[in-house]
Amino acid sequence: MNRMLPLLLTACVVGPGNEQIVLEADFDRFVEEVQPILSSTCANPACHGSGDRPLELYAVHQHRLDPDDVWADTPLTTAELYLNFHRSCGFLLDLDQPKDCELVRKPLSVTAGGLHHQGGDQFNDRDNPDYLAILDWIGSIDTPQMEGPQ
Repeated sequence: MNRMLPLLLTACVVGPGNEQIVLEADFDRFVEEVQPILSSTCANPACHGSGDRPLELYAVHQHRLDPDDVWADTPLTTAELYLNFHRSCGFLLDLDQPKDCELVRKPLSVTAGGLHHQGGDQFNDRDNPDYLAILDWIGSIDTPQMEGPQ
């Protein structure tokens, strides 16, 4: 991974009132801890490894930014990793309550407090190590700053 990137990157997302929210999140930690989970559970071409999903994800051997790299055994590019990071941040609008963010609630079983997910349950309960890893990353993100209406 390119170590020239800053440890904390900002991601701008649109909040519920169309305000722009600037998040400062640990990109390296996302790449090391969250990206592998998303790649293995969410990036299937029938799910989020498709350009028609709000949470479009790139993964090795699957959906890629460069169509020539689909099914390639090459690592994700910095651009692909940043896009996965930025899109994931778009599902983190409730940072005061990380467990309520869609990034962890959608894949969580409804019986465990999750939301209905067309892709089914990825995490059966809140003790799942992958659920906890994503939740921990969300909890490490700085409180957003409001940038005003768009």
